[in-house]
Amino acid sequence: MRRVATLLLCLALAAPGLAAPVYPGAAPFAADGLEMRRQETLRRLAAGDAAGAVTALRALVAASPRTGALHAALAVALAATGAREAALDSLAQAAALGVEDLPAYAASAPLAALGSEARIAAILAAAAPPPPGAPPPPPGLVGPEQTALVREAVTRWRPDLGMLESRFQAAPALRRRPARGPMDKSAEAAALNRLVARGRAAGNFGDLYDNRDGDHSSLWRAAYPQLGFVEYDDAAQAAGLHYGLNTRILFDAPTFGNSSTAIGQGLFWRSQARAALTTPGGVAALWRQYAANHIYVYPEHRDHDPGQGDLFPALTPYMLVSQGSSSSDRPLLDAVAAILAALRPETKTFLRAQGLIAPTAQMLLRRNLTTAPAEKDYLTAAAWPSAIEAEMIDLGRMIAAANALTPGEVPPMARFGGVEEAIPALGLFADGLSETLFDSPAAVARVARRADGPWRYVLRAGEIADPNGRPLRFHWRVLRGDPAHVRLTPREDGRAAALEIDWLAPYPAPSRPDLTTNRVDVALFVHNGAQYSAPALFSLVFSPKQTRVHDAAGRVLSVDYADPALKAVYADPMIFPARDWRDAFAYDAEGRLTGWTRTRQGVAADYTRHGARVLRRDAAGRPTCAEVARYPVQRARDGALKVAETPSGVTVAYRYRDAADRLGTAATEPCA
Repeated sequence: MRRVATLLLCLALAAPGLAAPVYPGAAPFAADGLEMRRQETLRRLAAGDAAGAVTALRALVAASPRTGALHAALAVALAATGAREAALDSLAQAAALGVEDLPAYAASAPLAALGSEARIAAILAAAAPPPPGAPPPPPGLVGPEQTALVREAVTRWRPDLGMLESRFQAAPALRRRPARGPMDKSAEAAALNRLVARGRAAGNFGDLYDNRDGDHSSLWRAAYPQLGFVEYDDAAQAAGLHYGLNTRILFDAPTFGNSSTAIGQGLFWRSQARAALTTPGGVAALWRQYAANHIYVYPEHRDHDPGQGDLFPALTPYMLVSQGSSSSDRPLLDAVAAILAALRPETKTFLRAQGLIAPTAQMLLRRNLTTAPAEKDYLTAAAWPSAIEAEMIDLGRMIAAANALTPGEVPPMARFGGVEEAIPALGLFADGLSETLFDSPAAVARVARRADGPWRYVLRAGEIADPNGRPLRFHWRVLRGDPAHVRLTPREDGRAAALEIDWLAPYPAPSRPDLTTNRVDVALFVHNGAQYSAPALFSLVFSPKQTRVHDAAGRVLSVDYADPALKAVYADPMIFPARDWRDAFAYDAEGRLTGWTRTRQGVAADYTRHGARVLRRDAAGRPTCAEVARYPVQRARDGALKVAETPSGVTVAYRYRDAADRLGTAATEPCA
């Protein structure tokens, strides 16, 4: 069931390469609403609530009876409940309607377990082709008033992206305006306007600005006379498309935006940026924006401050985070607008066609921070803080660098081709969880959940081609992490790197000794002989609420998940479920693990090296019978996650070769 849960969760999050349904006959905003319901239902199924998923999917099928993917998901859910004939009937209905990913649904564990291979094969053989998506609607006009109004007439549902797309065309009159309005008396504005007036810079003609906080922290139209300002009609607002973290709508133009909002109350308080990294579908949406010439700015709001420290579990190139709260995002918005305006017309056209607006803007901005005065600094943490302060922005350098970039120098988009990782020997002590926080083409993140280290990975560069056919060089860098505990070794001419990370307790963040961090960041930069790319980024985050002791050989001696000294320390409850015990590990003379003692509220219990709780021992003190433990992750009334320990009823018998054998052999069987 775990394998199909993973499959279905990927489908629910519209992972790259998997299409969302077309939703025949549904208007765009209605299709978006159906997709949100589908994602939530598939997450329920992935969590093991098959009966609840069946009920929800039946309601979805009633709402959109011609959507084959809903029938296919219902088939899987019915199979998981044991309803064989109903499941096969639903699969046949899905095939008749056409489903993009029908073979993946049919290969799921619940359907495969029905023992109906011949009938399923016949259903697949007779499957209709998937229905086509909606054609592009006519674009809306961004006129002299600079409004780009999101409404259904200019919007379509994009099943290939799992998002809405609104289309706009700027009125030619906007091109004749300056990039910056007369109230901006700065030297940078004057320089930018001169470049635009002479035709040496593209300006912001055709660009869109998407404010998502009800104009709480918004750019002014008069200050950016060429820019299109996204607004939402009543229907779009009723659908919730206009506010907060953007995970649901794209535009067919270079777009930047912001939401100076946060989730300020409750157990799961966080900035919109941290919400994007920790909620289902968040990073997938960020990636789609990044690949579609979009970049958004969100304030860190309490997630990057002294006291709590750096609370972001990962670093990505997909967005920008400003240091501070409300209105702290405006200097970054101004910088992005200036970079887009300063690009040469031919360069901007090239970037837009290649889908490289966002990574190039990210590179130009960070390459020219005041903290990164030299090119070598761009490859360090100096250019890649979790949050950017307004004082770091050197607008003049950014404008000059953007205008100097030619189409032939444009770097490619760095991306990963895969991550190899070792299976933890001791397990995670949390059923249904893994160490994967998210996977995406240019950002990957892991959560250190296992008891044993070190954490070993092989990171591989993807199939990266320079947009101009230039030869490429690959540069791997540790942006964040104690050098004594992080080892990075490039391989295969730089196209891969071996990474080994020891357990890390919280330590001072790079360039911010007043902040602690519990994260390691590794970057892959690509150089084409002229420019460095924006990086692909790998992050590993550790819990700040654990006390660990290791011996000189690096073996873990103890892990305290409930250290009273760390009671007041904040650990993200969406990532780190609470545990209420301490484990002390034992090894033989050869350094082999023999088991551990777990202490919970003063009561100790022993466990074998396989993690089974010891029930009986022989005269020599060696375990002869043990019971496998289960570790369900439970949710308390306040929503907090906690790992419980429950008996499984499955016993393990141990036998020993002779008196000197301290490890023995184990067999899952009733104990004698």
